[in-house]
Amino acid sequence: MLDPFVTLLGNCLGSRYEDILSASLSCLTPLVRLPLQSLESQADKIKVAVLDIAQGLVSSSSPLMQSCLRLLAVLLRSSKITLSSAQLHLLIQFPLFVDLERNPSSLALSLLKAIVNRKLVVPEIYDLVTQVGELMVTSQVDSIRKKSSQILLQFLLGYQLSVKRLQQHLAFLLSNLRYEHSTGRESVLEMIHAIIVKFPKKNVDEQSLTLFTHLVICLSNDHDNKVRSMTGAAIKKLIGCVSPHSLHSILDYTLSWYSYSEETQKLRSAAAQVLGLSVEVMKKGFQRYVNKVLPVTRKILQSAVNVVTNRQLNFSEETAVTSWRETYYSLVMLEKMLHQFHDLFFESDLEDIWEAICELLLHPHMWLRHISSRLISLYFANVIDASRENQEKSLGTYFLMKPSRLFIIAVSLCCQLKTPFNDDDASNLITQNFVFTICGVHSLMGQMEYLDSPNFWSSLDEHEQGRFLKAFQLLDSRKGRNVYFSLTSGDQKDHDHSKDIRYLIISYLLKRMGKIALQMDAIQMKIVFNSFEKISSQISLDDCLHYAYEILLPLYKVCEGFAGKVIPDDIKQLAQEVCETLRKVLGIQSFVQIYSEIRKNLKAKKG
Repeated sequence: MLDPFVTLLGNCLGSRYEDILSASLSCLTPLVRLPLQSLESQADKIKVAVLDIAQGLVSSSSPLMQSCLRLLAVLLRSSKITLSSAQLHLLIQFPLFVDLERNPSSLALSLLKAIVNRKLVVPEIYDLVTQVGELMVTSQVDSIRKKSSQILLQFLLGYQLSVKRLQQHLAFLLSNLRYEHSTGRESVLEMIHAIIVKFPKKNVDEQSLTLFTHLVICLSNDHDNKVRSMTGAAIKKLIGCVSPHSLHSILDYTLSWYSYSEETQKLRSAAAQVLGLSVEVMKKGFQRYVNKVLPVTRKILQSAVNVVTNRQLNFSEETAVTSWRETYYSLVMLEKMLHQFHDLFFESDLEDIWEAICELLLHPHMWLRHISSRLISLYFANVIDASRENQEKSLGTYFLMKPSRLFIIAVSLCCQLKTPFNDDDASNLITQNFVFTICGVHSLMGQMEYLDSPNFWSSLDEHEQGRFLKAFQLLDSRKGRNVYFSLTSGDQKDHDHSKDIRYLIISYLLKRMGKIALQMDAIQMKIVFNSFEKISSQISLDDCLHYAYEILLPLYKVCEGFAGKVIPDDIKQLAQEVCETLRKVLGIQSFVQIYSEIRKNLKAKKG
C-alpha cells in the first residue's frame, strides 16, 4: 500500500516550492527504512534529487538542508544505492563536513557513519576520519564522542589501510592516553579495547608490546579510578589474546619492573596489578612464574611491615604513607595466586609472608588492613577444608593456628575497631575473623596439657610468649604489660580465680572489645555485638558462663541507657536481640543473675 507513495514523493522532490520539498523529504525518510519494492527502482533517483537540492542551498544549518542530509544517511543505510566519487567529493565539500572538528553535529556524524559503513572512498575521507578521531577524544558531548568512536572503529576495520597509516592511528590513540580530560582517555581506552578484540590477532600480536607498555604507563600514572579500571581491563584482554611468544615478552617486562623498580613505586604497583591480571587470565599456566614473583613480594611486604614496627601506631597517618600501593597490589596478586594454587597456603616458604600479613593488620592504610584481613580469612577457610580432608592432622600444627598467633590476630582486629569502617564487607569480614580467632584460641588452648598459669606459660617458647606480651600491650598501652606479667607470675588476685588461663586471657580481650565498641560509632558496636552473639553460640554453656559478664556488660549499658551517649535505635534493637540469644544459651536463671550483678556493680560505681 505504501509503494505508490515512494514514486509520488520522489517526483515531488523536483518542485520549486520549499514547503513541498520539506514535506516530501520528511515523508520519505521513514518510508525508505521499510522493505518496499519500489525503492529498488526509485532509490537512486531520490539520491540524485536530494543531492541537487542540497547543492543549491546556501545555509548548511537550514531545516531543508538538515532534511536532505538525514534522508541521504537513511538511504545509504537502508538501500543498495551508492555514491560515485564525484558525488561523494561533492558531499564532503558541504560546510557541515568542512567545519566538522570546530562545529560537530550529530547529523554530520550519522551521515559520515553511513558513508564509512558502505566503505566509500575518496582521499578526503582519510582527513575526515582523522578529525573524527580528534572529536572522539576532545568533545565534551557524550553522544558526539560515542558516534565518533563508532566511525573510527568501523573505518579501521573496514578500510584497506597501509601499515604506516595504521601506525599513525595507533600512535594517535596511545598519545591521548595522557589527554587532560578523563572522558577523552576513557574514549581512547574503549577504542584500544575494541581494537584488541576485533582486529586480526596477527596485527594485535605485532603491536602487543607497544600497546602493553603504554597501557602500563597509564595504569601507573593515571589518577582517575575509572580510567585505571578500564586500563586494567584492556591489559587483561591483551594478555588473553596474544601469542605465547608475545605473552612471554610481556611477562618478562612485567617481572623486571616488579623486581627492579624500587625507586619507581608507581611502576612497581602497576607491575603487581599486571601480574594479578595475568594470574586471572593464565590460571594454572602462571605456575612457572610463581617462584620468580614470591621473593619480590616477600621483600615488599617486609618494607611495609617496617612502617608498622618503626613508628608509633597511628591509624590517622594513612595519608602520609606513600608506598602502600605496591604492597596492596602485591597482596591482591597473592590472593589471586592462592585461589589458583591452594598448595601455597601451607608451604613453609610462605610462613614469613603470612607473618607479614598478620603485621599488616596494623598498617596505617585502610586498604592494606582490609586486604590483610581478607587473606587471613581465606587462610582460615582453607585450614577448615584441609582439616576435613586430613582429620589426623592437628589444627594447631598449621602456621597461623597456634593460640599465640590467633590471639594477636584477634587483638590486631580489636585495634582496627578504633578506625573508621566504610562498608559492610569490611565489618562482616572483621566479625567473621573475630569469631574464628577467639573461638580458635579457646578451643586450641583447651586441648593443651597445662592450663594452670605457671605451667602454661613455661610450656610456650620465647616467640609465643613474646606474641602474647605484644598482644596485651596492644590491647592497653598503659596497663597491658602489667596485666600480662600478673598472669604469667600466677598472681591472679585482680582476675578471675579460675585455674584455666584461657578464661583469663579471652575475658580480658572481650572486655577491651566491649569498651572500645562503646567509645566508637554504631558500626563498631554492631561488629562487637554480632561477634559476641556468634561466639556465645559456638562454645559450651560452661565456657560461656566464664565470659558472660564481659559479653553482657556493654549490651546492658546500651539496653539500659548506661552507654554515656545517644545510641541509634537499630543498635539498641541489636543489643536486645543478642541479649535474648544469651538468655537462651545461659538459661534464664544464670542470665538474670549475671544481668543483676552488672546492674548492682554499675549502680555502686555511679553512687
